[in-house]
Amino acid sequence: ALDIKEHSFKLATSNVEGNPQVDGLQKFADLLKAKSGGKMQGKVFTGATLGKDIQVLSSMQGGTVDFASMNTNLLVGIAKDAGLVDLPYLFDSEQEAYAVLDGAVGKKIHAELEPRGLLGLSYFDMGYYSLHNNKLPITKVEDVKGLKMHVTETPVTIDTFKAFGATAVPLPYAELYNALEQGVVEGGGQPPLNMTYGKIGEVSKYYSMNRYSYTPVSLVMSKKTWDKLSADEKKVVADSA
Repeated sequence: ALDIKEHSFKLATSNVEGNPQVDGLQKFADLLKAKSGGKMQGKVFTGATLGKDIQVLSSMQGGTVDFASMNTNLLVGIAKDAGLVDLPYLFDSEQEAYAVLDGAVGKKIHAELEPRGLLGLSYFDMGYYSLHNNKLPITKVEDVKGLKMHVTETPVTIDTFKAFGATAVPLPYAELYNALEQGVVEGGGQPPLNMTYGKIGEVSKYYSMNRYSYTPVSLVMSKKTWDKLSADEKKVVADSA
């Protein structure tokens, strides 16, 4: 006698098929379906087809997109403390990052979303970012000087690359492949999975494993969608996340 109705949800990501981030979002949709007896269905839209990450946040606030996964640092315009996870060399290991994100700090970052029409449900793992470029192997910070480097559209990342001596070029991830191919940027920072599944390695010659930033991913939900759900449906969402 659970109070569960038929639902069809839109789930958005900038990542492409094959990327573990997409697999994670699909697993979440599968769990929603299983735990609701098939009533709560979710369709995953990949490759920024529902908009680039910042646009998707606005769509979620408006209630036209229900769920999304994106880098936690991209939430900084809404939740200021999300900028903390952008600080370079912040975590010594993945285990240290998990302990912080699953604890009070992670909860505080996601709690800041609610007054802005969003809910942070859980954290995914993007892994460590390292530097890539088309010019030279980077073995010391001086090698970065003068390079036109892609950065996420976040203040701490921009300041980090400026401190490295690079020219920081903020662009959405969905535009990175073309920007590298056309020479708009000469490099940037990405985790190994984006170099592989996002095919950034096809258009960037050198990859230097300096692990300068650990970047978590947030599974985010529209509060408008959440507020329409019954207590039983909310439990399905929370348990699935």
